[in-house]
Amino acid sequence: MEKNIKILIADENDNDRRRLADGLRRSGFHRIDEVQNGEGVIDRIAGGNYDIVIVDVWLSKLDGIGILRQSRAIDFGGALPPLFIVTSSISSQNIFVDAM
Repeated sequence: MEKNIKILIADENDNDRRRLADGLRRSGFHRIDEVQNGEGVIDRIAGGNYDIVIVDVWLSKLDGIGILRQSRAIDFGGALPPLFIVTSSISSQNIFVDAM
């Protein structure tokens, strides 16, 4: 069953990013794009009409919290902004409080 949801994955670790994308594809999601840094996320979501953005909190050029903050200023042209899922391999309550 194909799910028509457009997803952007942002993670600097190539293996983690590919593993997540492969798992999503096996689950029926096929509209998946990938970026390696935070600037790439901002560039993509400004014109990409993504439904979901899965972002690692530890990215170069712009971290996950910075992405969340900058995304508030983006004009999505009447479309809904994407839903963000923030991930991290390090457990830190402060990071997740900031993300909320």
